[in-house]
Amino acid sequence: MDKSLIIAEKPSVAMNYAEALGSFTRKDGFLENEEFIVTWALGHLVEIQGIGVPEKWNYADLPLLVDFRLTAAHNPGKSKQLNVIRSLVQRRDIKEVIIGTDAGREGELIARYILSYTNNSKPVKRLWISSQTPAAVMEGMNNLKPAVIYDHLYAAARCRNMADWYVGINATRAYTTRLHTNELFSVGRVQTPTLSLIVSREREIENFKPEPYYVLSANTESGKGSFIAKYAGEQIREKSELLKIIREVEGGKGKVTLFENRQIKQNPPLPPDLTELQKQCNTRFGWTAAQTLLLAQELYEKRLISYPRTNSRYLSSDLEPTFMSRIQAIKHMERYGPFADRIKSARPTIKAIDDSKIDDHYAIIPLDTVPNKLSGDLLTLYELITAYFLAIFYPPAVFRERRIEYEINGHKFKALSKFAEQPGYREIPGMVSRTEDPEEEEAEQSLPELKKGDDVKISALEFSEKTTQAPKRYTEATILHAMKTASKKSGIDVPGDWGLGTAATRAAILETLKKRGYITAKGKALMPTAKGKRIIDILKTEGLKSADLTAAWEDKLIGVEKGEVGFNQFIEEIKDYVTAIVADAGSVTIDNIPEEKKELGKCPLCGASVTETKKAYSCSAWKEGCKFAIWKEIAGKSISETQAKKILAKGRSDKIKGFKAKRGGNFEAFLALNQDMKIVFEFED
Repeated sequence: MDKSLIIAEKPSVAMNYAEALGSFTRKDGFLENEEFIVTWALGHLVEIQGIGVPEKWNYADLPLLVDFRLTAAHNPGKSKQLNVIRSLVQRRDIKEVIIGTDAGREGELIARYILSYTNNSKPVKRLWISSQTPAAVMEGMNNLKPAVIYDHLYAAARCRNMADWYVGINATRAYTTRLHTNELFSVGRVQTPTLSLIVSREREIENFKPEPYYVLSANTESGKGSFIAKYAGEQIREKSELLKIIREVEGGKGKVTLFENRQIKQNPPLPPDLTELQKQCNTRFGWTAAQTLLLAQELYEKRLISYPRTNSRYLSSDLEPTFMSRIQAIKHMERYGPFADRIKSARPTIKAIDDSKIDDHYAIIPLDTVPNKLSGDLLTLYELITAYFLAIFYPPAVFRERRIEYEINGHKFKALSKFAEQPGYREIPGMVSRTEDPEEEEAEQSLPELKKGDDVKISALEFSEKTTQAPKRYTEATILHAMKTASKKSGIDVPGDWGLGTAATRAAILETLKKRGYITAKGKALMPTAKGKRIIDILKTEGLKSADLTAAWEDKLIGVEKGEVGFNQFIEEIKDYVTAIVADAGSVTIDNIPEEKKELGKCPLCGASVTETKKAYSCSAWKEGCKFAIWKEIAGKSISETQAKKILAKGRSDKIKGFKAKRGGNFEAFLALNQDMKIVFEFED
């Protein structure tokens, strides 16, 4: 009896297919019944290999614009499974092959490479689904499409794969060989601009000079009650300016220039895509993007959520009839059951359904499977996804906001209050959003109901001195957002979520940067290493350090998917670009690469970085006139980096022995900063 061979992307997915399609017998590397054989890949079983690539790295051999052949992945387990698939493809009773890998570029590439490598000659169809419930699998099987329909998708995936190889191997070899060091300088289309974002932010922090400013608050009296208002003019930088304003408004009377009393509605958030889910989990739970993806994938394979590697936050219209069954499943949850019970209509209260904003997959939502026996992080993640889903059926949160502005002697003051009138979706656990808006922090007071022209009087003034803050380091939550939106700054209008990487790959990119020693994590904060900074410094091709290249590629790849841009056209353009990269690297020598200087601390005079130079530990802002320095040799004694750090951090070194007196003999003393921030000796009493 003829059979259909289904190739899933991994064993757990194959098991789900088998459960939907009937009773199967387990074999070595596949499952079989009278109608179907279900087997699986293990990610990329087949990879591209450049033909004629010299083993020895030599700049003179570049650029490597070679042709490719397919090769088995260098992994014993993968090689074994590839041989299993090869034997299945060649079985006489196999009448057709069904591609059941993930519905997207990468899944298409995995399957097509396997079929090409195994010399498949059988007809090929495509199973395209976004969830793995038995119902979804059966619906997909009833709507199989000829694989040829997805040829352009495969072409785009192949273009991206080849282009990444050309850029990665040529740029990496070019810069590594030009520097004549034993250190590998890995360069990639996505990893390098991501690293550049982190390095740029760190340089902003290093070069930041804190400046003082003053916050002025006024206890304000009116005929209908008192309240606190903030000075609303330009930021006060000088103490003299502050005192001048105080003199001019203290005890003064003024008029209300603005009174707003308005109702504000806050709609529920859309269900998350993968990037939003990773951002939320990093902020809330401290999880890395990789951790979140791993957990989401496990929930997907347990058939509890829809496909997680999605870049859309919208739902398709054909899902609407399924909403109530999903809500019914949630009713069995201890924490969220009561909130699901309140939903009487399975029609979203916001515009969450929009087919035009979905590429391959819709937003991440729970399925109609009752989540039994979940615990730990899996339960935490499932509950978060559930909260987002329930929220779209709840009404908006309603707030009452009052704003008062008044003026005294030409100086403006303002006050804000904001209170919830109706909690709406925010009563669902996990749906209270965080804010970093300083106005929100000041909005808890109750403001009287005034009107324009009412009299007010300042009864007392208070001020506090603050300093401007350096930009915050990226966390995984904020770098994911920056990666997602990076291409928007390129000026190229690319539809969908196409920044640096994709929803499915960004976690791996960050992990790669960590493994290669280019970035490190300090708590949630991401910091570049000295090696990471150095790589960005040496690169001559600016496109390798920005999202412009990715945006341009994606624009073209979308054209390839649509059949508007030819495969060969794309590849030839990539080859031209790679040739330019190699030429740029040719001007790089070890002599013209700036040395990365490690920061020892902050200058006590100006706040800039103190770094090591040939003769001193000195302020990096010396070009701007700062004279601070700790000399490496003082009174015949070498001063170590450790002692310099202690002086900068604590104002005083440890006791140091071996200083030489001018009249002969040795002495011991502390090195300390005096009031003028100069280095002096201090002695024990």
